[in-house]
Amino acid sequence: MDAASLRGLVLRSLDAGIRTSRALCSKAIAELWPEAPLPPVAAAARSAQLCLELYAAARLHGGLARLAPSDASATALRRGLLALPEPVDAAGCAVDLQREPASYAAILHRGDRELRRAHIACTPDPVFALLATYASAGSVAGFELSTSVSGAVLELAFAWHIIRAVLLAGDARGARVSSVLAPLAATGWAPPDKLCGLYFTATFAQEGSVLRAAAGADTDLHFLATPCGASIIAVGIEAAAGADVAVAAVDADGNPAAAVLVQAKAQASLLECLRACSPAWQYTAGSERDLVLRGVRLGTAAAGGGGKAAAGARGKADIVAAGARGRAAAGAGATVVPDWTPKRQAFDALVAGDTGLAPLLDRAVRVAVSVNDFQPWAGPLCAALNQLPAGSYCSPIALCTSSAGAFGEALHGRLRMLCTGEPAACTDAGAFLLPQSVAAVRDSAVVSRAADCSAEVQACLAEAAVAQAAVATIMRNAKRNAKRKAKRKAKREAAAGV
Repeated sequence: MDAASLRGLVLRSLDAGIRTSRALCSKAIAELWPEAPLPPVAAAARSAQLCLELYAAARLHGGLARLAPSDASATALRRGLLALPEPVDAAGCAVDLQREPASYAAILHRGDRELRRAHIACTPDPVFALLATYASAGSVAGFELSTSVSGAVLELAFAWHIIRAVLLAGDARGARVSSVLAPLAATGWAPPDKLCGLYFTATFAQEGSVLRAAAGADTDLHFLATPCGASIIAVGIEAAAGADVAVAAVDADGNPAAAVLVQAKAQASLLECLRACSPAWQYTAGSERDLVLRGVRLGTAAAGGGGKAAAGARGKADIVAAGARGRAAAGAGATVVPDWTPKRQAFDALVAGDTGLAPLLDRAVRVAVSVNDFQPWAGPLCAALNQLPAGSYCSPIALCTSSAGAFGEALHGRLRMLCTGEPAACTDAGAFLLPQSVAAVRDSAVVSRAADCSAEVQACLAEAAVAQAAVATIMRNAKRNAKRKAKRKAKREAAAGV
């Protein structure tokens, strides 16, 4: 037998082995994850729950999960679905599904079919139901993530909302960004026309730290400049950044067109949400932002008396040494403005480099997601800004709140129950309402006042201020009336008692 014949025989044998392995795994999944509804106490139901968790791990956590000792995990071992130690100890067992490609493919295939079945039958989405189950547990389906409701659960819910839409879209281009955000639209806000030409194509999510390590990058947001920027959603992004979720949207031809940065909050000010999901303000601290908004360029120095005079003119709070960095950089007789952190410097270098990321960030969709509603004027204000070339037309604002239509009744109800509180507040701070470039923040050249904006933007901000004052008056009157009613009730009860 010559070399070519031997090579062909080996390849055919390998192909046959792969097909056999896939068939066996598909059979095991079909037996462990039956389509018929099962009583929750049945062992088969527990096995189905395990398979659902593995599917969620494959789609939302890069195939990484930790299985606890149970009869379900023992069954998976016996059926040959997973290679686990026997027995699984009390600490659980880490599983990387991507290292078991036959099982990984079978789980994805079966899970996608279950997703479509639930969609067609108008029954609760299985992954949203899973997230509702784990909303107040110690981990999400063994993902070992924090389950702060304004953190991992809400982030994963938003990521799955995107992935689910893409898987069900039936469109080679993906799912329209406007259609995905519409079910989450806050009161008074609607997806602007600018979003109609953008599409989500991501079908997986992964933690930002894992994506950073895989790319050997300096920040979690470096992945936006890689080929997987539009195919994977980054969740659990490092706190120093600001955004919680990030992904690239593409145009109708499949080319990366805009970054989508998301800030997920239980209840928060719109100012903080928009700052956190704006590309220009990533990897900035509050003290640094204060200096930038006052026109101070970080990392600059003025020598001798001139530096001291400049410091005095700006005010003591404006020129503050950033701990050891500022003190180490300060020379004799010089006033030194603290430099950006290494993370911010790495981010600036990435954007300034020849990576093609700068245009995506300049056209970024800034998404503020809150469990509770925003104040009544927030939606109309952002909707108006999104229509203005001098406002946010190029970098639209999306105001989103949890809804039963998007997340399902169980998860939405659970989120609302765990996040009772006041509606998310609004802001009139132009530096965060208006889109800024990364370079503008670096050079302290941001548009931060209404006077710097067009007349239309000033009108929007003035309208928001009037609305805010009106709501404040209504709330004061309501409190005053409540006190009066309470006093009258107390007098009646006292009189009746006499």
